[in-house]
Amino acid sequence: MPSSILPAERGRPARRVLGAEARPVHELPRWTLYATAPLVVLASFSKLTHWSVFSALSGVALAVALVASLFFFAWLEERTFDALRTKSLPTRIAMGIVTPIVGLVVMFVVGGVLGGALGFLGGGLLAPVFIAGGLWYVGSAIGSFVILLIDVVVSALVQSFRARITAAILCLIGVAFAIALGTTVLVVALEDSVRTSSIISSLNVQGGAEAHAKIASSLEMLARHPILVACGVYGLALLIALPAVISASRKLAEAVMDRIHPLSAAFDAVARGERDVALEEAGSRDFVQVSRRFNKMVDALALGEQMERAFGSYVSSRLLDRIRAQHGEAQIPASLREASVFFADIRGFTSMSERLAPDAMVALLNRYFERVVALVDEHEGYLNKFIGDAVVVVFNGPVEQPAHAEMATRCAIALQELVARMNAEGAFPEVGELHVGVGVSTGPMVCGNVGSLKQMEYTVIGDTVNLSARLTSHAGPGEVWISERTAQALPDSIPRTALAPISVKGKAAPVTPFRAWPAA
Repeated sequence: MPSSILPAERGRPARRVLGAEARPVHELPRWTLYATAPLVVLASFSKLTHWSVFSALSGVALAVALVASLFFFAWLEERTFDALRTKSLPTRIAMGIVTPIVGLVVMFVVGGVLGGALGFLGGGLLAPVFIAGGLWYVGSAIGSFVILLIDVVVSALVQSFRARITAAILCLIGVAFAIALGTTVLVVALEDSVRTSSIISSLNVQGGAEAHAKIASSLEMLARHPILVACGVYGLALLIALPAVISASRKLAEAVMDRIHPLSAAFDAVARGERDVALEEAGSRDFVQVSRRFNKMVDALALGEQMERAFGSYVSSRLLDRIRAQHGEAQIPASLREASVFFADIRGFTSMSERLAPDAMVALLNRYFERVVALVDEHEGYLNKFIGDAVVVVFNGPVEQPAHAEMATRCAIALQELVARMNAEGAFPEVGELHVGVGVSTGPMVCGNVGSLKQMEYTVIGDTVNLSARLTSHAGPGEVWISERTAQALPDSIPRTALAPISVKGKAAPVTPFRAWPAA
């Protein structure tokens, strides 16, 4: 799609500007290029054999070739007009005057060659085909020139789109009236000339008295039937005016569509997710306003998506999907639901932070968190929050996940395997190795937004969450401790070992934790 480029502005990339050049190019039907070949072949056979069957077929081929010629020359004139649209106004006006004249000269020269020198090869039948097409080209070029003048004058006088269309239609009506008036005057003049036979004296006819007699006889017949004169002149005027009228009408329609095509193309681009498009703010006042509103709409969409991406950096992709599903409504109703949650806590973090400089400590944590966040997203967990060096991950909140206990346990085991690989890779040269303890708990918890209307956070609250934090504090480096309820919900494919009951804060009775292992 042709377009110009606007330079990049602060906060957004360079934009493609769609203007009037977005008009689609009309392709020439292929059949018009091959329609004249059968005519030449059949005409040649007709001359050589004098068979009537070839003569009949030549007539059919001639009719098809005439139609193809009109299509071809109409398309050729349209492409000529399109090529001039990018030129300066004086050049367009000059070429608008010259094009019909050149087309007329070429038509008669080529038509004469086809009718004379190539007559023995079927060129005699090609001559009327070419001349008919040439007349259509000339008439179409005249219509294009009329539209060009209308566009120049109307555009200079009015800015409203409705007023421009009204003025253009009135101009076309005026042109049609002028053609009709001129034709009528010509008919009257010819009828007078025929009646008086004054035209004979102005002709220098070769051939003597016989030729004069034939002309006199023809003029005398026309004088007795003036209606023939009128029909002939009006028919010739129609032959010249019809392509001009059709061409002018098409060009006027295209002038209107010059601002519709880029708008349609721009809407298609926006629907495909492109936000780097803009409409050229040109044309009539109405289209300038439409283009400005469209560009503001695209800017607003781009800004909204940019802010959504920024917002997505602070919340989980799962929560962002939930908000999208609610059509942007961030309020997620609080609910008591069965879910699984795990804490992953770095062992020895306090002493580690005392040894390292702040920037080194933050760099180490970001390196670790970057891999953990990707792992949690891969296992379809909701990373609820960061608490210092710890991460809190929830399953079955805020989206439905029936197998949440299994998903949470597998994610916790994968996290320990990830830390082991990172240690083997030497990913933490500041401390040598990193060690993490993980605790998983399953049970009822309150899930929903907490905070104010201006700022809120999706969180999970309840005894199940507290138990997960207590299990995490007891889990050793590289271990995954899970609650008894979590263990009961796991499939047999995940090995787990019951541990000795422990006392945890907030629980009157001891709880029996389990240690989960990677599947063999």
